[in-house]
Amino acid sequence: MVQRLLTRRGQSFAIDLVDSDARSARLRARGRLVAAAADMISAILTAQQERGVRYVRVDLSEITAADLRGLNALLDMHRRFLAGRGTLIFTGVGRELRATLAVAGLDRILFTTEPTAEASLGLAR
Repeated sequence: MVQRLLTRRGQSFAIDLVDSDARSARLRARGRLVAAAADMISAILTAQQERGVRYVRVDLSEITAADLRGLNALLDMHRRFLAGRGTLIFTGVGRELRATLAVAGLDRILFTTEPTAEASLGLAR
């Protein structure tokens, strides 16, 4: 079972720091990535970067909706990690979120992966 090290919750959004070490971190986001969540995801990712973490994976498989401000937060953090010689990868990007990213032109900019078969079946750890 994954231990939650840090959780920040909004009305319809939560992001958990699942695992981290001196160089890398793994986070899980859930809910609606909208304006109210943008500051929250930016704050947690900025905190990781300030700790010296350069490689971050954010699981977005439980994101149910995203708006322009939420997408802009992802783009801004992507650029900040690249500028700091790091990598920010968004994992578990499902069909609906991938379509939203494509409409915004972010599907060719952000580093993303699709959900795995294990995650889709609830078997991933």
